[in-house]
Amino acid sequence: MDRLSDLIDEVLTVGKIESQSLTCKKELVNITTLIKDIINSMGEIQEDKRKIRFKTSGILRDVTADPLLLSHAIKNLISNALKYSAGKANPVLTLSFFKTDYIIRVKDFGIGIPPNEHNKIFQAFFRAENTFAIQGTGLGMFITKKFIELHGGTISFNSIAGKGTEFVVRLT
Repeated sequence: MDRLSDLIDEVLTVGKIESQSLTCKKELVNITTLIKDIINSMGEIQEDKRKIRFKTSGILRDVTADPLLLSHAIKNLISNALKYSAGKANPVLTLSFFKTDYIIRVKDFGIGIPPNEHNKIFQAFFRAENTFAIQGTGLGMFITKKFIELHGGTISFNSIAGKGTEFVVRLT
């Protein structure tokens, strides 16, 4: 039942994105605490007991963001990193602060994304050919990209099939 509920929530979110009725309500957020809370809550539900390794660099500071939208995006990146790297090394999330922006990197050491499918990864309902045995809706990365864009940020990735994937989110 949880999967059906998640799918309905994601489809409704896509509808809001497509109708442009979703707004980004920014406020001052302690991004370091937000990420630690997400990691702690998600680590408790991992069957294989793997955890996200969290690293920071630069001078830590609060940021202006919509905590709900940003949390959703980060949760999806972490969830994917864990889901697509089962049995491998712990994924790593790095939060780096720079003078005018900050970067969130989520790196896993899992199945990677086939090179011929890189250009489709942010499309709604897309599932890479090597993920069919793994549960998912194909909406997570579409929603994540839209939420990052609503913040005025960008998301990109590097991936090698069979070696892993790193998503890079840049926000100001």
